[in-house]
Order: sequence, then C-alpha cells, then structure tokens
Amino acid sequence: MIKLFRGQSIAISEVEKLQRNVNGLISFNSFLSTSRDKDVALAFICAGSSEEYGNGITRLLFEMTITKNFVFDIASRSQYQGEEECLFMIGSIFQIASVQKSEENYWYVQLNYVADDNLNELKAIKQHFLDRIVVDKGPLHLTWGRFLYHIGEYDLAADHYEKWLKKLGDIDDNELLATIQNDLGVIYYQKQNYAKANEHHTLAFSHALASPFRLDLTVFYDNQGGNQTKLNDYNKALKMYQLARKIEGQRKPINFLYIARLYSNMGSIYYHQHQIPEALNCFEKAFKLQRRIPLMNSIELAVTCNNLGNVYTKTRYYDKACKYHLEAYKIALRSLPPDHPTVQFCLENLNTSKKRLLKTNIVSNVMPYSRERKNSDISICQIEIQSGSTTQT
Repeated sequence: MIKLFRGQSIAISEVEKLQRNVNGLISFNSFLSTSRDKDVALAFICAGSSEEYGNGITRLLFEMTITKNFVFDIASRSQYQGEEECLFMIGSIFQIASVQKSEENYWYVQLNYVADDNLNELKAIKQHFLDRIVVDKGPLHLTWGRFLYHIGEYDLAADHYEKWLKKLGDIDDNELLATIQNDLGVIYYQKQNYAKANEHHTLAFSHALASPFRLDLTVFYDNQGGNQTKLNDYNKALKMYQLARKIEGQRKPINFLYIARLYSNMGSIYYHQHQIPEALNCFEKAFKLQRRIPLMNSIELAVTCNNLGNVYTKTRYYDKACKYHLEAYKIALRSLPPDHPTVQFCLENLNTSKKRLLKTNIVSNVMPYSRERKNSDISICQIEIQSGSTTQT
C-alpha cells in the first residue's frame, strides 16, 4: 500500500462538491502531481497565512491511497529535487473516502485509487490520452519530451528536445530526426511561434523523405497544413490536408477520428476563404464520422458542432445554429470544468446565436435581413496540430 499527498488551493464550491459526493468517484482531467512526503505537500498550502485565502478560495490536502504502483515515479527527473514527486495518469479514478477540516484549518480529503477496468467511458478517455502521448514507444527521451508537451510545459519540452539534438550530433537516423523535428514544430506551434514551427516541420519532412524506410507522411502533411493556416497561406494548407486525407483514406483499418479531424480542418480553411458550401460539406462529413466513435464526449466533436453552428449562423439559419452550438456546449461541459476556456467559448457562441435568432424573429416581418459581416463575432475552431511517431508503411 502506497500513500501519496497533494496540497493545493481550491474553490470552496469544489470542496462542497466533494462533501456531497463522499463514497462517490472522482476523476482528474489532467496529470496529477503528488509527493510521497506529506510535509512537501503541506508546504504548498501552508506557506501563507489563512487570511491570504479569500474570494471563495481555501486550502486542501489530498491523501491518496493505492494498493499497486499505478503512478509514474519521476523523483529522479523532477525539476525540483527532494520533492519525491509522483504523477498519476490523466483519467485516474478515486473513491472519495472522507472530507474533513483539520485542526490547522485546511481541508483534508482522503481518496482511494480505483481500478477502472469496468468503467468503460473513463477507461476510453484515459486510453485516448495514452494513445496521443505514445508512452510505450520510442526512446525514453522521446517519451519524456512528449510528456512535458502534454502537461503544457512547452519551454521545458523545447529545451529538452534541443539539448537532445545537440547530443545526437550528426547521427545518421532520418527517422528519429524526423520525429524530433516534428515534435519541436508541434511545441513551437503551441507557443504561437508559427515561423519557427514551420522551420522545424519543413526539416521534419525533409528527414522523412530521406529516410531509407517508407515513413507515414500523413502527420507531416497534417502539421504543415496547420502551420500554413496560421501563416494565412490557405491554398497551401488545404493542399497539405488533402494529401493527408488521401493517404489516410487508403489505410486499413480506417482511423475515423483522424479523417474527421482532417475534414474539420479543411472546413475551417474553406470557411476563412468564405467558401461556405464547401465548409459545410467538410464539417458535416467530420460530424458523421465523429458520431460513429464511442467516445461521445470528445472535445473534437464539440469543435465540429461549434463550427457547424457558425456556418449556419453565416448562412442565417439561426435555428440550426442554436441547435449545434447547444450540442457543442453540452459536450464540452461533459468533458471539461465549467470555467474551462473551451466551455466558455462554446457558451459565448451559443448566446450569440440565440440573440441573433431572437432578433430575427422580432424583425423578420419589419425589415429584410442585413448582409452578414465578414468578420463575425463568433469564431471558427481548428483542431490542434498533431504529434506522433513516424511509423513505417
């Protein structure tokens, strides 16, 4: 039996939810950093006086009990030595054993780890993230770099990859170099440095072509499409996505989620080019494919519903726009906290489409529709650029 601890500040409303759900289950939608040392965890919540916590915020210490080693022990690789840091995987599930106020005036919550073999939906969510990180493939340096990327430590991830490249020197391994350059491009894309991301993705593609193995070029075309979109070269971006779609369509078995992602991104480009029928066609194809996937609370499905709502707003079918914006909001809310930017984004678009529908119903018999502005106050979404191994075909 292993006990781990995590100290943090938390909204009082969240503590109240925990109190109402004692003996229920809780799952975290991010990697969870903990320590084997209780004093280390307490240091995160006891550094200041209780008066410093206000505006609905309080202090909390989690005690997590697990019977098997279901965590990553990263003490030797942690940026902060001596913290005995361990990480739980995204989607880890716990039963809430108790929620009590301590004598030191912080909340003490005891959690017991639950194996999720019989919890299919949460198990599917966890596997979705595991597949994206590819934790069981490639060198340890690659796994660590992708881990840093997926927890949002972009600066650390970029520094890790660049130092690794220097150590490799003039290595004659185009497959590995293509993967490293591709991942660096993904990182700089997330840092919104699109010019540098484009440099790395161009190098990645060159290494992929030079490899003696026949590498899967789909991910390289896909990422170049994302970069060119951000650089406003829509024609080139569309060509890249079409090439990726052609390759992916010939693969067996068919990866419906990935093809849907490509259709969604092509639809975004058509939308920005004001080719609305083409955009609608792509978004509808993405929607049909995503609805076939068991993980029905996928954020990507929410993105597609949002984009369909925006197209129908553009074409002034406000009733259909409200339908899809509402669906996008519901899906996002099932997957993310209510204050998450994606949830708020979907809610804003829903409110905008509702206002337009209401205004249309009021004035439809009084005056004709006004022409839609090119710069709408609702936004189209593009699904994020991808990392991935340079698998051989």
